[in-house]
Amino acid sequence: MMKVKVMFVAPYPAIPMAVAAVYTGYSEVAATAALQGTAAVIVTAILTPLLTTWFARRAELKNKIV
Repeated sequence: MMKVKVMFVAPYPAIPMAVAAVYTGYSEVAATAALQGTAAVIVTAILTPLLTTWFARRAELKNKIV
C-alpha cells in the first residue's frame, strides 16, 4: 500500500478584502469570496488525499504493480 503525505495549505481570506479595499465595487461580495476560498481549500485538503489513494490503488490493481 502506498503512503500519501498530507499537507495543509492555510487559507488566505484576507485577499478578497484587500481587493475590495482597492476597488470598492467588490466590497459587497468580499466576505462571501473569502468564505468560498476558505471552503475550497478545506474541501481540496480533504478530497485530494482520498482521491489520490483511490486512484493509486485502482491503477495498482489494474496494472498489477508491486
